[in-house]
Amino acid sequence: MASELHSDMSSAKAERIRAKRQQHAPDEHELDLFLNAPSISNDALASAGADASPAEVNGQVERSRCNGEADEQEFRGSAKTGALLPGMVLLKGFLSPQQQQELVNDAQRLGLAEGGFYKPTYASGAKCRLHQMCFGRHWNVVTEQYESHRSNFDGAPAPSLPDSWRLHAQRSLDAATAIDKQVLGTCQSATPDICVVNFYKKAGRNGMHIDKDESAEAMAMGSPVISFSIGCAAEFAYIDHYPEPHEAVPIVRLESGDVLVFGGPSRNVVHALTRVYSGTQPDWLHMRAGRLNLTFREFRPSEVAGS
Repeated sequence: MASELHSDMSSAKAERIRAKRQQHAPDEHELDLFLNAPSISNDALASAGADASPAEVNGQVERSRCNGEADEQEFRGSAKTGALLPGMVLLKGFLSPQQQQELVNDAQRLGLAEGGFYKPTYASGAKCRLHQMCFGRHWNVVTEQYESHRSNFDGAPAPSLPDSWRLHAQRSLDAATAIDKQVLGTCQSATPDICVVNFYKKAGRNGMHIDKDESAEAMAMGSPVISFSIGCAAEFAYIDHYPEPHEAVPIVRLESGDVLVFGGPSRNVVHALTRVYSGTQPDWLHMRAGRLNLTFREFRPSEVAGS
């Protein structure tokens, strides 16, 4: 009797494992499609007329056309360029279509190289609902620390941060600082040297958390985080404390080309990606459906590192 019960339990466990693998299979397929999608040249993008900003045409805001049908649920959290909180600035449509396509092309190429995209697994064994790769330093989801090599997966060294990406991040930070100087915290300046790249498909999520694993100096000085959104629109929840159950949390809708910068008094903001809207990817963007997110930060403020 005991052996039969053990056999039944083993069969049930095996079935759960098979079901979980089947559940993740489409997600892996979507990443494969993203990585192997043919890239488009900058000349082709410009000739298609996509080198004008999607956020403004003839002085009026224009809603970008999308691939496929958008979710039926009404979009929430629309916002304009400006401060969302002290030290937290949203730059709507800041990245041009050409810049976005260049970043996508780079991510496709680098995602297939050593240290490219992988699906992180927490210490509990649960898999993240995204694919990730890191530049400058690798962020280990198990130890929640930065390291030079990807010790929680394949031991690959963290690739260097591309210079062109660093320039985009610096330009974004300068624009955000012009709106609210508090984004720099007590830093005189900031030079991003880390980038964490996440690719989400329709079911992708990232729960409430604080970006708190940079150096103690970076956290104490409020060194900023710079976040790029490319592809499908998403809901970004943010609040200055961990919310109580059923507590209302502000939501902002991040669209392709938007940049979010938070530092200073907002450096410890609690935030989450709560939803990706399928069918909202701009039709000029040559990328498989999903959301590509690049977040830049400085591990240790330069004025401290140089002292």
